[in-house]
Amino acid sequence: VDGTTVTPFEDPSEAAGLLTEGPVEGKMAMQLSNGIGFYMKLNEESTLTNYTVMMDIQYPQLPSGNYASLMQFNLNNDGDAGLFIRNSSGLYQVGKTVYYSSEEGILEPNEWHRIMIVVRNGQYEIYVDGVKVVTGPSGSSQWSIDPAGTFFFVDNDGEMTDLDISCLRFWKKDLSVDIIDKISKITEE
Repeated sequence: VDGTTVTPFEDPSEAAGLLTEGPVEGKMAMQLSNGIGFYMKLNEESTLTNYTVMMDIQYPQLPSGNYASLMQFNLNNDGDAGLFIRNSSGLYQVGKTVYYSSEEGILEPNEWHRIMIVVRNGQYEIYVDGVKVVTGPSGSSQWSIDPAGTFFFVDNDGEMTDLDISCLRFWKKDLSVDIIDKISKITEE
């Protein structure tokens, strides 16, 4: 994908040079350099409009006004990513067209955070460390995932950053609020 490296690892030991300490003592995380992303390959018959993504990430301080891509729905990577972290005058937020300004769910750089994205029929909810921070408008196709898959941490014009990731999970369904409440925070389990 233009300007982006998507590295396949057949054997986890191939990633050994990219490992760092994770959010919980004794658990490791992978260091991703700016411009390196993941491709999640799917083999679906139709577009996914109901799903959940969970990621545990840590990222460096971004210059004010800068963005860091989390998800790119366009498999040609010829448009902006679908989900970003942005630095808005020192307030780090997650979103796309709708960002939050609440003091809850603040994303601090150089700290571990669990971000969850739940999409139900085109309406999305974003959780940061267990706090729902965004409920987007309903019926939006921008949150649909192509039947072939999606990218993580990729953007068409370089709105990416170095980051550490210890968890990236995907469910082909929108998890219930009860389940989200149980798993939406990083724990030692």
